[in-house]
Amino acid sequence: AFIVRFITDYGLLAGRWRLSLSVFSRAIRDYIALQVDTGVSVPVSGLAGIAYYVNVPGLWISGATFSSRFRTARIEALVAVDYTYGETWSGSPAPYIPPLTVRARVGYRLWGAWQLYAGVEHQRTQNRYNPAFGEVKTPAWTRIDGGIVWEKDWGRLQVMGKNLLNQYYRYHLNPVTVYEPGRHVEVRLVLNVDRLLRRRELSTLVVSVPIRCTRCRGTVLKALRGMKGVRDVYVDLDRREVHVEFDRGVVYPDQIVSALRRYFSSVRVVEVK
Repeated sequence: AFIVRFITDYGLLAGRWRLSLSVFSRAIRDYIALQVDTGVSVPVSGLAGIAYYVNVPGLWISGATFSSRFRTARIEALVAVDYTYGETWSGSPAPYIPPLTVRARVGYRLWGAWQLYAGVEHQRTQNRYNPAFGEVKTPAWTRIDGGIVWEKDWGRLQVMGKNLLNQYYRYHLNPVTVYEPGRHVEVRLVLNVDRLLRRRELSTLVVSVPIRCTRCRGTVLKALRGMKGVRDVYVDLDRREVHVEFDRGVVYPDQIVSALRRYFSSVRVVEVK
């Protein structure tokens, strides 16, 4: 296949907001597509006929993706919109083009490693389809999910309620006319095996910080506690030093120093042991 591509990306950061827009256009010659011969019956549920690959002389595909992310210490929200338009060089709809899709997700950190989340996904009706490739019209649908997540650096446990409204739907890109599951619960355990098996190397970083009072001590704890890889923090007001026990496999000394320099102008490394 001969492909000509045009892709451009735009991004904007504004406080706690992050916006991005990606626009693309592709002209493809000798495109290989999956075609379904509906004149041949197949004893398989959801399959309209015999599927085989054919050559499409050429087509062009254009589209855009917009996303918006908002994040605070406890809340993270994401909205994404995807749209794609495709047409063959003969003027018919390009096969297997997804309809307009909107996704939204909100997460709320409860305490420690626990987080609640809710999500919604909506797909518009796909009226542009190509029957020559076995495609049929796909109705619009909306799916709502929700669940709870417990996450550590060595793994994640998720309990998710999927399709909570028990919608009857299917994805347009599925060449087999099989609908997605109804309301159900999924439990996932994702482990970072490398972290579980690798022996952790704990080190101690001693830094000199211009601290003079208990308020300064609170500022140090605010800067470091909750930082991944930091195991313990001890503040010595008399010597104006901070002792940080950390995991070298997760965080580096310069990252800890950078976190302190956000609050203190003069931070100097005394010792790493």
